Amino acid sequence: MDRDTAWHVTQPAACDGAQNAEARLLVEQLRHHIANLPPKLREVLQLSVVEDMEAADVSAVLGIPPGTVRSRLHTARKLLLEVMQ
Repeated sequence: MDRDTAWHVTQPAACDGAQNAEARLLVEQLRHHIANLPPKLREVLQLSVVEDMEAADVSAVLGIPPGTVRSRLHTARKLLLEVMQ
């Protein structure tokens, strides 16, 4: 399961008990850390990853430049990677 997308999966794929528990723990950790992101980073992350929107579309929704969308998405992913290691 990829760390970039694991947090928005509602149910991990069926697997043995240990793998299933580990996957659920990872998802819960990601959800917790995403909830603790600053709102401006969390919004961009959710629109980009969960809603699968391009930077230009996120830009239009939030009223910010596409470059700012990309910067915030990069920052959000970087922060998540740091706390998940």
